[in-house]
Amino acid sequence: MPDCYPAIEDHAVIGDLHTVALVATDGTIDWCCLPRFDSPAVFASLLDADRGGSLAVRCEAVRTKQMYKPDTNVLVTRFLGADSVGEVVDFMVPRQPGAPVRHPGALLVRRLRAVRGTVVFTVSCRPAFDFGRQDHAVHTPDRGGAVFTSPGARAGLVLRAGQRFSVAGPAATATVTLGPGEGLDLLLQGAARRSRRPRGRPAGCWTTPWPTGAAGCAAPGTGGATGKWSSGPRWS
Repeated sequence: MPDCYPAIEDHAVIGDLHTVALVATDGTIDWCCLPRFDSPAVFASLLDADRGGSLAVRCEAVRTKQMYKPDTNVLVTRFLGADSVGEVVDFMVPRQPGAPVRHPGALLVRRLRAVRGTVVFTVSCRPAFDFGRQDHAVHTPDRGGAVFTSPGARAGLVLRAGQRFSVAGPAATATVTLGPGEGLDLLLQGAARRSRRPRGRPAGCWTTPWPTGAAGCAAPGTGGATGKWSSGPRWS
């Protein structure tokens, strides 16, 4: 049975100058406070595997390898299998004072890709608001992704993806099969609550405006900005 608590040295760090996320070598984000360093954690399975919450992306692999793209804080986790190679590219989009605001709040991007062969990824997003002290509801829209709302914590998360998810208790899960060269973006962002509830939306619903093609415009800026403050080590 694998250890539920990876060692600290088995993690990499991504961030946006306001907060960070820890990414384990198995593809799990097991620590992240949003939207700031001093905010309550939404993922904390590093401390409590049962109640702490995580955002896990996994696939079958003989071994895994992590590295940063040169002179950036863009992390690549590779899953090396017997007949396939899958990878997850993780980054957070920096929010710099005075810079144009492309998105409100923290934005975490996870890019899944099949490098070689057919790769089957399993995705599970299970936040634990306010260090797991607040319950939350899960909604999985027909268009894909998931919405997590926690009225007690006055917080929410939106997971955007071109993939249908299923509700599994406090988590949203999906199985993604990618052929060679195919990919899928997962975009996680804190949600803003509406001051008034429009017709047709359930009570407690949260929404976050999202510009078209946001994932595509995020990565290039991330490399340039994070390269100024984190030419991180090569992890293996």
